[in-house]
Amino acid sequence: MRAILRWRTRILIFLSTLAMFIMLQGYMVPRPESISIRGNLATAPEDHYSTGTKADIDTQFQADIIETVQQEPEALHKSYLLGSTSFISRLPRIQRQITSETAGQKLERETRREAVKDGFKHAWRGYKQYAMGHDELMPVTNKPVDPFGGWGATVADALSTMLVMELFDEFEDATHTMFLPNFSITNDKDISTFETIIRYLGGFLSAYELSGDVRMLQKAEEVGKVVIKAFDTQSGLPYHRWDMGKNTFKNAWVSFAEVASVQMEFTTLTRHSGNPIYAEKAQKIIDFVSNAGVAEGLHIQGLYPYTMDVVTGKFTSSISSFGAMGDSAFEYFLKQYLLTDGQDEQYARLYKESITAMKKHMLRQTSKANLLFLHPFDTKAKIVASTMDHLSCFVPGMLAIGSKIFDEPEDLLVAKGLLETCVHMYRTSKTGLSPEKWTFHDGKAWNPKTYEPDNYWNTEQNKVKNQKELNDAVSGLGNSIGKQVSALLDHWSSSFNAKEQSDNRLTGIFVSDGSYLLRPETVESLFVLYRITGDRKYQDYGWDIWQAIEEYCKTPSAYSAVRNVNFDATVANLTDYSSIQMDKMESFFFAETLKYLYLLFSPDNIISLDKFVFNTEAHPLLRRNSHLDTHVLNLDFGHAK
Repeated sequence: MRAILRWRTRILIFLSTLAMFIMLQGYMVPRPESISIRGNLATAPEDHYSTGTKADIDTQFQADIIETVQQEPEALHKSYLLGSTSFISRLPRIQRQITSETAGQKLERETRREAVKDGFKHAWRGYKQYAMGHDELMPVTNKPVDPFGGWGATVADALSTMLVMELFDEFEDATHTMFLPNFSITNDKDISTFETIIRYLGGFLSAYELSGDVRMLQKAEEVGKVVIKAFDTQSGLPYHRWDMGKNTFKNAWVSFAEVASVQMEFTTLTRHSGNPIYAEKAQKIIDFVSNAGVAEGLHIQGLYPYTMDVVTGKFTSSISSFGAMGDSAFEYFLKQYLLTDGQDEQYARLYKESITAMKKHMLRQTSKANLLFLHPFDTKAKIVASTMDHLSCFVPGMLAIGSKIFDEPEDLLVAKGLLETCVHMYRTSKTGLSPEKWTFHDGKAWNPKTYEPDNYWNTEQNKVKNQKELNDAVSGLGNSIGKQVSALLDHWSSSFNAKEQSDNRLTGIFVSDGSYLLRPETVESLFVLYRITGDRKYQDYGWDIWQAIEEYCKTPSAYSAVRNVNFDATVANLTDYSSIQMDKMESFFFAETLKYLYLLFSPDNIISLDKFVFNTEAHPLLRRNSHLDTHVLNLDFGHAK
């Protein structure tokens, strides 16, 4: 009897093993009908689809099916991150040529990247548990909050990051939630036109282009139909906030950033939906901006004031800013030019005019440290405001890209200098986090002939180098001695940081708003400068920032903004930082901050700047040669187009 049982057991084990093997084979071998054609363009040679008519190219796509189905599933999934090889830009290359890295450098980079991904998963789990379907999670009290229409802004903002990080299970989970909202109904009396476009519309369009999931395009069209009503004005400028229930506006003013930061999303929506109204509305705005003059309140060509009257179409302020209320408009002059591969010189002219005027009127330098500052400027009174905010720290990345596209090496020099200033504000706070806003009183007009950044840059590089050498030396010692030396190094580091903060006061730099809101602008520029220069110090800067976020912003459920970056935990003898945490985590933390940090530590060909362009919410969109090009990079989720 026991022998029979043993044989029965063996047979059951054999059958179970065989069944498992068959199931695994079913997962491992891709079914021909589930394979995406365009999702694998990146595996073809650079010129594979660059010639011939659209019909010829489509025929070639079909012919590639046989080769496609023979690829490993991992290769199929990764290819969409490389962009479309049918796109061959006629513009100059942005990123440097890919260079080799040592085994140690690769290990360090990948370890850092995984740490950022783990951070995303931690924050997503908390949001999913406590606030799924709501706009945001309050990460200290674990309550939901809905400042952006109540449609799930965090989900929309997280979709493209999930695809970039290859978190396919999370993406599938998120899409089921995102399919639920009815965008014709809101829990608010009115919605922000701008925020709805960059977060929801931009998020859905990016997710559609990366995954080919047609549901994302359907949601994008839903959002488009809602926000387009806010553009039905005599001037063509959109209302700042739109009352969906009454089909009317709340107020007649709008910021310049809101006016000129819809072009990428509307152009892309027209391309995929076939509805020309979106591109037409975007073009009407840019035509208005191009023709603006003194009569509209424009006093310096290229420096557009940051508030406008929607009814009259005139500027209501004379202050121009590359920070709050102005920032993304200047960014989109360049990015819309890139999105359509330089087809519209109108955008190139607007960008060049703005950067020339900015360097002449708004860029200043300190006399002692050669730090660069970018301040708001009253274009009528010709008066500078000696302030700079974190929002303007996107400018280094923008300038660096523009320097490559338009062959302006001076702009790359300015980009590097401004980025060092932004990083400096992180490195000289007690927490290693940047304040939201700072002022400076030791400024003079920037002069390219006298500006010498090398001393400051070399000092910063030596700090990183020396710290690495010390850490390496300590790691080679025994545990007992190593701990003693580490304690001494920590003491010296604290003293040194205190000196740096004192140096800030000596050079006339003062914090005017000490909060840190999990903002992405500095890490965005670090990512861009690294991709362009290959200088690994930018990765080190980014890693320091991430470690500070982990230390002071992390909560049991997610990450929180902090109210005081110069909070000294050692004085209060605290290890719990909830007392300085603001219980706020905007959805851009998922869309931008985490994505840019992850890409900073990713291989250079992943979401290449020569294949993609990011909207102002960091949602990557495909660059294209033609307005008629509607290719998407499909992943197969069983319902992809």
